[in-house]
Amino acid sequence: MPSPDNATPTIRPATPDDLDATLAFYYHLIDDLDGKKESPRWEKDVWPSRPMLEADIAAGSLHIALLNGEVVGGMVLDHARPDGYDTAPWNVPAGEGEAMVAHLVAVSARHQGKGIGTALMRAAADICRDAGARALRLDVIDGNAPAARLYERVGFQHISHVQLYYEDTGWDDFDLYELEL
Repeated sequence: MPSPDNATPTIRPATPDDLDATLAFYYHLIDDLDGKKESPRWEKDVWPSRPMLEADIAAGSLHIALLNGEVVGGMVLDHARPDGYDTAPWNVPAGEGEAMVAHLVAVSARHQGKGIGTALMRAAADICRDAGARALRLDVIDGNAPAARLYERVGFQHISHVQLYYEDTGWDDFDLYELEL
C-alpha cells in the first residue's frame, strides 16, 4: 500500500460542492509562490476568481486532483485561447474545436514533486482525446521553469515564444507548448 506521500491522486471534474476548497487551493498557491521566479503570477479575484471557477464548474471544464480528500491540484480544459494562439506555428493542424487548451494548471506547493502534475497532464490528455481533440495546448509564463520541465517530461513540444495578454499579467512573455493526441 503506497504511503500518503506517494499515493495516486484522484482526478475528476469539480462540482459546485468543491468550489470553496478549490478557490482556497488556488489562493494558497498564489500566496506560496508570491515573489518566486516560478510563480504563474496569478492574481486573487482576477485569475482565478470565484465567478470564473463557478463558470468552469458549470461548463464541466474544471478538474481537480484530490489526495486524501484535499484539493492538491487543478486545471481547466476548454477551447478558450488568447489571440497569440491563432498565429502560432502549431505542429498539429487542428480546426475549430479540434485543439483544447489547459489553463490554471497547478499543484499545491506542499505536494510538488510527488507526481501529481504528471497525473494531471496524463488525465488532461485522456479527457481531451475522449472529447475528440487532436491536440492539447498550453502556455507557460516566462520564468516558470518547473512547469516547462513538467510539460516537456510528459511529451509536450515547445512551439514558440510569444507575447500574450491576460487580465492578471497584462502583456507578458510566454512559451507555447503542444501535445499531439
